[in-house]
Amino acid sequence: MLSSIIARAGAAGVPVGVHAYSGEEAAGYAAEGATIVTVAVDAVCLGEVMAHHLGVARGRSGPARV
Repeated sequence: MLSSIIARAGAAGVPVGVHAYSGEEAAGYAAEGATIVTVAVDAVCLGEVMAHHLGVARGRSGPARV
């Protein structure tokens, strides 16, 4: 659905902004024609960093499983 919105807006000359949850997703939106793309919203990044540090504190090298 989002792909069709990006295509229709682009055809109409309307800039399209999209929030992506990863670099891969952001690249896909940009390839589809989105003109403004955010990469890895802050809530996702914060959660991943906190899970990593919790894992380190618990003696694991990878992300913690909560």
